[in-house]
Amino acid sequence: MTIFVEETCARVMKIFILGFMGNGKTTIGKRLAELLHYPFIDLDNEIEKCMSLTVEEIFFIHGEQFFRQKEHEQLIEISKRDNMVIAVGGGTPCFFDNMEIMNREGLTVYLQLSPEQIIQRILSMPREAVQARPLIADKNTAELEVFVREALKKREPYYNQAKIIVENHHNQIDLTVKTILERLKQYNN
Repeated sequence: MTIFVEETCARVMKIFILGFMGNGKTTIGKRLAELLHYPFIDLDNEIEKCMSLTVEEIFFIHGEQFFRQKEHEQLIEISKRDNMVIAVGGGTPCFFDNMEIMNREGLTVYLQLSPEQIIQRILSMPREAVQARPLIADKNTAELEVFVREALKKREPYYNQAKIIVENHHNQIDLTVKTILERLKQYNN
């Protein structure tokens, strides 16, 4: 596995991990970055550092459009760097030309889950984790189910533009990461 990771690392400069909220982008991204010896960057964290506010506060104070503009600006800045794994927010690929930027600047990996799997993951999150997500913070279970299904239907055309699409295996981080590494190697050949 080490030689395989080294071969992959030698060719890939930036890997953007995308998908719906709660699908494991951060967990998978951190593990992938660790194996590739790349830094891991969470786009939302970069926005929070830049603004000195949480994503929740940015949404509350300035609104979603302002947040999406800052997200776009941070994506452009991060795209100038090399050798890293970046987890982007669930909506990032759907605004401006963000998906085009990510596909041009690196390899995009869509972690695919069914609406049922996403809903189950969100429902199993600690309450404070759900409250920190402005788009779902105040939704009850029925509203959450409707939101996830409708939002995923709108977002999937963007997600499906990813260069690599991988099913995120439930609670099997290493299996998902191994699949991504195999696909990265195939993509680079």
